[in-house]
Amino acid sequence: ARRSLDRDVIDIFLLHEQESVYTMQGHHEALETLLERKAKGIIRAVGLSTHHIAGVYAATLSGLDVVHPMFNIDGYGILDGGATQMAEAIETADRAGLGVFAMKALGGGNLFARAQECLRFVLNNPHIHAVALGCKSKEEVRANARFFETGKFLDHELGNLLTAQKHLHVADWCEGCGKCAAFCPHKAINIRDNQADVNPDKCVLCGYCGAKCPLFAIKIY
Repeated sequence: ARRSLDRDVIDIFLLHEQESVYTMQGHHEALETLLERKAKGIIRAVGLSTHHIAGVYAATLSGLDVVHPMFNIDGYGILDGGATQMAEAIETADRAGLGVFAMKALGGGNLFARAQECLRFVLNNPHIHAVALGCKSKEEVRANARFFETGKFLDHELGNLLTAQKHLHVADWCEGCGKCAAFCPHKAINIRDNQADVNPDKCVLCGYCGAKCPLFAIKIY
């Protein structure tokens, strides 16, 4: 990572997708290695990313520096509860002194049509210190930066964002459980070869299917 980034020091190094204290126990050798590197000054902060409320509490109990939790207005992708319960866990982490670096404010793109509402929801949480926001183009980078500075999009920026060409993406870790297909009101998803397959002629990018995916394998790009 240091060679790829051309950096002597990594500012934040996260253990990815930790679910609970039990997951962390299973990765204790990796965590111990990261803490050793931190002691040597090679890493400044050690943390974890998680889609689980239990993962946030695990980071807090383990005395890590940073937690990178799934958090958005509708609770998309939170696998063991909803937005309210995740907010409570985030507050606990903040009060314990952890940096809170939120992810998926737009629910993996599923909430992009409500971008202003969703971003305000996350930014108005006093226990969140930073937000990771995916951007598809330079125009989106500029628009999002302006929003973070002023609290709003310009009318033409919002219009461009909402009309930009997007599509429903199914990640390769989809297991073909069929929950998305059963829920889709437009019958745009079928299960083929144990994976969800999207018919772009029927998909209207409503994002409802994403809320039903237990693996957060459906996103709108």
